[in-house]
Parts: sequence; C-alpha cells; structure tokens
Amino acid sequence: MHSVNWLKWLILALLVSASVLLIIPPKDRIRLGLDLQGGYSFTLELDKAALDETIRGRFPEGASEAEIASRIKEAMASADETAVEVIRNRVDSLGTLEPVITRGKDGRIYVQIPGADEAKRAEAEKLIRSVAFLDFRLVSSRSGDMAQKLFDQGKAPEGYQIADIGGRKYFVRVPNTPEPPPASIQSFGNPDPGYILMFERAKIGDAEAFTPHYVSRRPLLTGEFIKKAGTDVDMMSGRNYVSLSLNTEGANKFEEITGKYCPYGTSNKSSGVGRQLAVALDGVIYSAPTIDERIPGGNAVIRGDFSPAEAKRLATVLNAGALPAPMKFIGKRFVNPTLGEDAITAAKKAIVVGFAAIILFVALYYRFMGVVAAAALILNLVLLPICAVVASNILSIFVPDVTLSGGSILRLPVLTLPGIAGILLTIGMAVDANVLIYERTREEQLAGRPAFPSIMAGYKRAFLAIFDGNLTTVITAVILFVFGTGLIRGFSITLVAGIMGSMYTALVVTKMVFQATVPETRAKPMSMMKLLNDKVNIAFTRCFKPVILVAVAIIVVSIAATVVRGLRNPASIFAVDFTGGAKVSYAVQVPEGADLGKTLGDIRSAATAAGITDASPQFQQSDDATFLEIKTVLTEVGGVEVSEVLTDALAKAEALKDVRFTYLDIDSVGSQIGGEMKKSALVAIVFSGIAMLLYITLRFEFGFSLGAIAAVVHDVLITIGVFSCLGFQFDLTIVAAMLTIVGYGVNDTIVLFDRIREELKRDQKMSFPELANHCINLTLSRTILTSVSTLLTVFALLVFTTGDIFGFAVCMFIGLLASTLSTIFIATPVMLAWYNNKRPSFSIGK
Repeated sequence: MHSVNWLKWLILALLVSASVLLIIPPKDRIRLGLDLQGGYSFTLELDKAALDETIRGRFPEGASEAEIASRIKEAMASADETAVEVIRNRVDSLGTLEPVITRGKDGRIYVQIPGADEAKRAEAEKLIRSVAFLDFRLVSSRSGDMAQKLFDQGKAPEGYQIADIGGRKYFVRVPNTPEPPPASIQSFGNPDPGYILMFERAKIGDAEAFTPHYVSRRPLLTGEFIKKAGTDVDMMSGRNYVSLSLNTEGANKFEEITGKYCPYGTSNKSSGVGRQLAVALDGVIYSAPTIDERIPGGNAVIRGDFSPAEAKRLATVLNAGALPAPMKFIGKRFVNPTLGEDAITAAKKAIVVGFAAIILFVALYYRFMGVVAAAALILNLVLLPICAVVASNILSIFVPDVTLSGGSILRLPVLTLPGIAGILLTIGMAVDANVLIYERTREEQLAGRPAFPSIMAGYKRAFLAIFDGNLTTVITAVILFVFGTGLIRGFSITLVAGIMGSMYTALVVTKMVFQATVPETRAKPMSMMKLLNDKVNIAFTRCFKPVILVAVAIIVVSIAATVVRGLRNPASIFAVDFTGGAKVSYAVQVPEGADLGKTLGDIRSAATAAGITDASPQFQQSDDATFLEIKTVLTEVGGVEVSEVLTDALAKAEALKDVRFTYLDIDSVGSQIGGEMKKSALVAIVFSGIAMLLYITLRFEFGFSLGAIAAVVHDVLITIGVFSCLGFQFDLTIVAAMLTIVGYGVNDTIVLFDRIREELKRDQKMSFPELANHCINLTLSRTILTSVSTLLTVFALLVFTTGDIFGFAVCMFIGLLASTLSTIFIATPVMLAWYNNKRPSFSIGK
C-alpha cells in the first residue's frame, strides 16, 4: 500500500468546508435570479439628446456656445452616476427585497427588483419614468386668448384632438397614437418670443384632458432648490397636494419672483391682478395659480387632481432628486413569482433524475472504478459553490457584472435557470474525464500491466486530452460571458465552475482514492464492463463520402427552408431578443372541448382591435397545463405597455368570455437593443471559431485545426437547420446552447486528434488513413459512453423543463448527436484531405 499524502486530503477537506460554509444557511446565501424567484428587470438608457436640450434651455439669452458646450460635457460625464443614485433612492422607497441597480456599457443602467409583483412593477416604472424636473414658469398675459383662438380655429397639436367636456373645451390624446415629440407641442400656435406651449393635465371622470398654457421658455425657479417635499390634504376642498420647503437660496428667489409679479409688483406695476405662475413637472403643468402677494419663508405647494398614492409618489421623486435626463426603457422582463416556483420544481426534478441516471450508469459500467467516479461527481456538486465564486471573480475580470457577483468576491453568484441547466450539463460532461482515464487504464491492463500501474498510466496518458478538451469549453464560456447578458452569464459561470470542479475531482481526487485503496501488488485487473470487442475494426473511412453527402443534403435543405421562412416572417425565426418587440405569456384555462384554432383566431382579433395588428399567438402544452405566448414587434401602444393593452383586450373580448387568462411574464426588448444582441451573438460565434482555430493550430497543426473547424461549422449548420425546421426560434439561450455545442464538439475532436498524434509518433509504418481509422476505433467506446452520459442529462431537461430551457435542451440534443458524428465523418476526412492522405511532417522519423 502507498503512503497517504495527508496534505492533499487536508486541502480537499478545507475546500469542502469552505464550499459548504458558502451556502449555509441556504435561504440567505443562495440568491435566485428573476427567472427563478420572479420579479422585474429593466434595461434603461439616458436620453442624451434630451439632456443636451435641457441644459441649453437653462442658459440665459446671449450665453456663448463655448460656455454651453462646457456645461454639457460636464453634465454628460456625471449623468450616468447621478442617474444610478437617483434611481436607487426611488426604488429603495418601495421597500423591495435587495433591488440591484448597476451601470453598464454605453450609458446603460440595469435595474432588477426580485420578487416584485405587478403592482410593485407598475409603481417602480412610474418612479423611474419621472425625471422630476420641477420648475416654475411665468404664464403669458396673452395665454388665455391664444388658447381660445386655437379652440375657435379647431387646431390641435399632432397626436391630440379637441373635445368638449362639461361645456368646456380641452385637448385629449388621440387613441393608439405615439406620444408626439415635446418640441412639436412647444412651438404649436406660434407662441410669442420667449414663450412655449405646455399642457396642464386634468382628470375629468375617467377622461384625461389637457388645458393649454403659454409659459416662459426659461424657468424662473427649478427643483434644485427643494429642501423637502411632503403631502397634505386641503381642509377646505379635501384635495391632496404636495408641500414644498425650499432652501435659503430658493426661498430668497421665490420671494423675489412673487414680489415681482404680485399685484403692482416691480415687474407688474400697471396691473392690480397678479400674474399666473405655472408649476410644472417633467414638462406637464400641475397648477397655474395667480400670485396674490409676495411670499416669504420659502414654502410653496403643488396642487392638482392627486390621489393619495400619486401625491406620495410625487413627493418621493422630488425628495430623491431629479434625473439628469429622461430615461428610455429599451428592455423589460417580468416573471410571475408563481412561474419562478414552477421553474425551480422542474429544475430540481431534472437535476435529480439526470444526476441519478449518470451515477447509476457509471457505477454499473465501471464497477468499483465507477463508484469512485460517482463519488467524484457528488463531490463535484459539493465543491460547486466555491468553484462558482472563483469562476465568477475570474470572469468578472473580462466584464464586471455586479448583478451576478453581488459586489463581493466571497458571495455566491446569482443562480439562474440557464445556470441550473449549465450545472446539469457539466455533470454529464464531467464523466468524460473519468471515461478517458478508465478507457486508457483498460488498454494498459490489456497490454499485461498490473492494476495500479495501469491506473496511473491511464491518468498520465489521458491528461493532455482532458486538459485540451476542457480548455476549449472554457474558451467558449468566456466568450459567452463577454458577449452575453445576465441569464446567459449565469450559464457561463456554472459551466466554468463545473469544469473547474470536474477537472479537480477527476484528475486529483479520484487518483488520491485509487492510491489509497488499490495495492501496488494487485495482479487482478480492475473489473469493468466492455461495450465493444477489443479487436473492433470498423472501416469508417469507407463511409466518409456517403455520410458527408447526406450531411450536406440535410444542411442545404434545412438551411434553405429556414431562409425562406425567415424572409417571409423574420419573427418566426428570431425571438424578441434579436428582432425587438415583446413576448407576453399567460396561463390559460380553456373550456373542455373548445376549438383551440378558433380561440387563437379570437385572441388575434382582440389584439388587432386593441391596436396590435401583428400579434402572433401560440398555445403550448405542458403536462395538464396550457400556456399562451403572444409575440409582437410593439412594446407600447399609445404610451401604454403592450402587456397591459393585451391583458385588458383579452379580458374584455366577448368571444373569449369563457377563457381564463393569468398573466405570467413579459420579455420586452427595444429594436435598438435587439439589433445589438443579434450583432453580439454573431460576434460571439465568430470569435469562438477563431479562438478554436488558433488554439488547435497551436496545440497540433493547421490541418488538424481545419478539420476541427469544419466539424464545428457542420455542427452549427445542422443544429440551426433542424432546430428551425422543428419550429423553434433563436434567442440568447439558444446562442448559449450553440456555443456549448461548439465547445463540446471541439472537445470530442481533440480527444481523437490527440490519439492520432500519439499513434503517429508510435507507429511509423501504418498509412495515415489506416492509422486515423484505427484511432477512431480505439476511441469509439469513449465517444459512445461520453455521448450517452451527456445525452442523459439533456434528456432529463427535455422531460422536465418547459419554455426557453426546453428549447435549449432540444438544441443541445441535436447538436450533441451532430458533433458525435462530425468528429468521425467530418473532422477526420477534412484533416486527411489537407495532408493529401500523407503523414504530417511532424510525425516522420520520430
């Protein structure tokens, strides 16, 4: 028996202890992503054009362009940081659980509100949308006459129309029309120089009406002087209002302004009637009271038709401070908390079943060695937390992402549903290292070596193939992390963490176990099952041409069908991640025996009537549940979120009165960010291919890397074509699957090429095609066993998951089958063709 290396066992014990401590107590330490616990996420962007316009508007007449440009540059530099802080203050006022607000690249701001229901979401969005530009503007003395002239002539700004409500004329919004740009409203009606048109909003019953006022272009006082805002109720009218307390400078300015424009004031000497002072917030007038007297003390009020909640919200945004510019919502995602719970339940089943199937498989096939491998897989899961922390910190070097790391190097990254899929996938792929070692051990035992030396030789001879194969998968994971977003980055972290853990357990821990349990003097070989005869010699080289022809035919037909389908309707190929638009999901209860085809038609009609003319509804069945997905290129209708419009339309549709819809989630992506995601996905795939080409050329020769890349192209094209022909759409999760397939396929190819390189140096007589065929047969057991173990985990995902992860599993299933075949029938013949079936120069005479 060998002496025990206690230092290695001590290191293992410390790693296990640290990993367990990282998740105790699990309820506090394991943080779930929005897709698992429900909640809302927003992707925001500062409107820099509006910021430019606002700053210019605040400068007095005659200010130099250099002065203005300098102030704009200064504001732009601090705008993102200011916006993050203001948004954080506003969202914190909701009392939500651990909201995450972070800055991204190119002025992006990401807001995550875990566990938020629809009411919290609506409130948060209103808080964020309010820029809180509060200003006081002087109303033109001719404002009433000019407004009446507009009504008399029947003129209304774009997007508005005149309505008579209660005997008085107002402007009202034209239904289902976009909000016109502020500039078009401000200049409407040819205002006097130095004045612009603004609206005072009023609620009359259920209607929202607007009274026009012509006010000074430059504000007399702004919200920057507010010390505190509160709410109160007018005892006489019973109406809610917002009270303002100004700081010393603001109080002095306010007293000066009211002194100027009160009756017979210094700027109103000829009139016994005070001027009106409009109180506006974000370009909308809330009230325009007449100044009756000079007002000292720095106290003011904002009156309007406020509900208690609206008054409180207004006070909140004023206290939190003004945003430097309006925020553009370029992406939204909502997951119903119930849907998150269902996803966790399904993921647990998939992990338990997939893990149990692999454990049983390796234990039965490799007997005692299989039990050791199974124990290593369990240990891999135990070490996953500490590996995830290390992987998160390493990957954050490339792209910092606080939404995943939580801002602490010792905090577990957020666990997402794609992350769980990554855990399960790495369990299947982890078996590959054990299979390589054990199959090499089998060969050593067949050569007549005793058990222990055979095992040690197995580790030595399998190391390079394991290292190269896993490194290529890590490369794809890093590329995914760099070019992906939150959920996909969660998958990248668990993929890298799983690889780190499996490399350690397979190469170090299992070796320690064998050193402690297998005597050097043992003559009896290690027992294991045999999949193929030792002398198997299938003539794969004879099948190269027919298999390649079949593969080309499948690629041509499936890709052509995909292109035709995409040209007719791009939304049928690409999800909203890439096209922009919205995907709204509902749980549906349909009366028994109902015609689902007619129901879809009624849903489409209801959506069209609500202004969503391109709605594409689709039912999905899962066990005993029915789900509805509605996709559209719109994200809003008349300024209202598309999910609200759809939900209201479905509830009111007479033809759907017997159908019950439960709103589950929305994935909303602006066209700008959709185009960026499509570009990022393409760049990720290209970079991945280049990285593989460079690495394999470095480790082997160009001819070998060319064969590997040909196999990768085959795998990607086959997967794209077949996946699309099955009716699925491509989104970021599918891009993650494609890049994982790239890594897996290259791993498979490297194992074969590593064996070919080894045999080329050992056997100087066999022709290159014969030697390649011989190596395919030598590694065939490993290829089949690894594919089966990985497919077991993918099959578990197929059986137990739904939605995006089901699509991920289908894509992986197709890709794994394609990559298993391409290593033999694409990579090898391309490599042989490059060398013209002659042995490479590096192997001659060695």
